[in-house]
Amino acid sequence: MDKKRLRFELHQLPRDEVRRGWARIHESQRGGIRAGELIEIEGPSARVLRVVYGLPPNYLVGGSPAGENWICMDDPTREALGLTGVTPGSQISVSVRGFRWPLLPFKWISYALRHPEIALRVSSWLTLVLGLLSVILGFLSLLK
Repeated sequence: MDKKRLRFELHQLPRDEVRRGWARIHESQRGGIRAGELIEIEGPSARVLRVVYGLPPNYLVGGSPAGENWICMDDPTREALGLTGVTPGSQISVSVRGFRWPLLPFKWISYALRHPEIALRVSSWLTLVLGLLSVILGFLSLLK
């Protein structure tokens, strides 16, 4: 998909959504990217992969209802993008793009291996290593 440069008002995700590996962007701002899809967000200094979700009508951030031009991210995502010094409520400009086949499976693997939640990241690496090991051992068993 094409990369879109968008202007958002930055807000913090609620505590129960921190380190989950997602960002919230209103449906009208996503340009056809559906909720639950993997996106790449490009900030001033880096790019991160996150799952995007919408801003439901009853969604509150700091006691205020979310606006259509809001993007809600956690601290690890803001740090990775180079937005550490930007305070919530400030206007930011980021690029957003979704992925289609054939890149999509590889981007999901990359997302899992770099997930902000340490338990998911470690289990993804273990799955990759053990999966590769089983393929190698299976191939070696065919040689004998």
